[in-house]
Amino acid sequence: MSAGFDSSSPIVRRPSARIITRARLPDSAGAQQFAPAGADRMSTVALLLFVLPLFGQTFYYFNQWPLPYFLSKGWPILMLPFFVRGMTADHLPARWLFVLMLSYMVGLTPIVSMIHFGNPFSDAVLTTIEIWPFVYYPAFLGLLLWLRPSDDTLRNCVVALGLATYVLMLVLWIVLPQAWYTSDTINEKFLIYEIERGYRIYMPMFFGMLLVFYLARRFSARMEWWTAAGIVACFVLMLMIYKQRTSVGSAAVVVALVGCPPHWRRVAAAAAGIAAAIGLFALLTTPVGERVAEQLGGSLLVRINSLRSVSDYINDNALDWIFGLGTVTRFSNVTLGEVLGNKFFFLADLGWIGVIFKYGVVGALFVAAAYVAGWLISFRNGRALASPFALALSDYILFVIVTTLVYSPTFLSGEMATVLAISVYLAHRSDIFGLATGQTGQVVRDSIVRRHSNL
Repeated sequence: MSAGFDSSSPIVRRPSARIITRARLPDSAGAQQFAPAGADRMSTVALLLFVLPLFGQTFYYFNQWPLPYFLSKGWPILMLPFFVRGMTADHLPARWLFVLMLSYMVGLTPIVSMIHFGNPFSDAVLTTIEIWPFVYYPAFLGLLLWLRPSDDTLRNCVVALGLATYVLMLVLWIVLPQAWYTSDTINEKFLIYEIERGYRIYMPMFFGMLLVFYLARRFSARMEWWTAAGIVACFVLMLMIYKQRTSVGSAAVVVALVGCPPHWRRVAAAAAGIAAAIGLFALLTTPVGERVAEQLGGSLLVRINSLRSVSDYINDNALDWIFGLGTVTRFSNVTLGEVLGNKFFFLADLGWIGVIFKYGVVGALFVAAAYVAGWLISFRNGRALASPFALALSDYILFVIVTTLVYSPTFLSGEMATVLAISVYLAHRSDIFGLATGQTGQVVRDSIVRRHSNL
């Protein structure tokens, strides 16, 4: 397998590309502390294969599997020692943005929810559990700085988990009987039957999508036939088995942007954004949109009705829009559906409106700033490293941003944080910012020659 994912072919780089992370190791022996690229110990590989799904929130919402589910929920707490290690890195990119965002959301939102919904303190704190995985950015970086895996090992572990995602999804699709599927999406979130989409497997796709973007970047740089075949196979399996329309469509948009000529990418991105905004406005405000929503299925109608319920509930209170209302937990005496008079109300299905309802415009701006900063950091790191894998990391954050037109950006917040941690770690290992020579304030420009025109 290692030959298939060999990164030895150089990609020429551009002088102006620069790494915007200049973090120094906490124990500060500089880049010399990193082991050279090559074979890592099997214990390092095994540990990465174990922790990567937990950082990627693979089991975060599958409560039918109690052990990995509760381990995933408690993982942000268990990783606090590595969070401290990562936070002590010198010039950690966007460090204070993440600190302020977490302080606001974990500090103020529980108080707001206690006022609005009468939550006890413990329940009020638990209402913010969805944003705890933002700590994975410094925490996973701290763990990587401790393990010091090579670039190839880290990339191959992610690729292996991506391949395993599609193989396992196909095997389950073939082997499992239809009687195991259910339409009860409250208690079963893995094997699902819906009238509109039929039988489908709601597979955790963090590594599967990363594999798609890695193959797309590799094909763009090297035009290898097998990478194109791999991209097609991934999309066929997602359309046939996964059937999550927003995710698959967003992935197709990102892959298309990667395949565009560089001078057309900004135009294509702007056109896609304008089209999405117009389409969303039409769905929410016009009779034509309602008819389209009915044809697409009940899930879209539920989202539209939920958006209207939120707008009606907080429409007249400026403070509620600014600071949010908080929310309730599954153990609370009252549900949001009962409060809003809509039993099919699901806050996680409302994208940015759901974030504003819970955290206010202030919280939504913090989250938006974190995603934009994460994309900028990973994209500039990827350009400077000129590596298909490093660029695929920025593509994943862009993919998540696109999906937030429908999904909540806090639904799986740890995915962006994990991807950003990997990007910053790869920049550490490269030493193109000069840790070994003590030049921590700038990039060693001699190491960046010319960026390939396809990147």
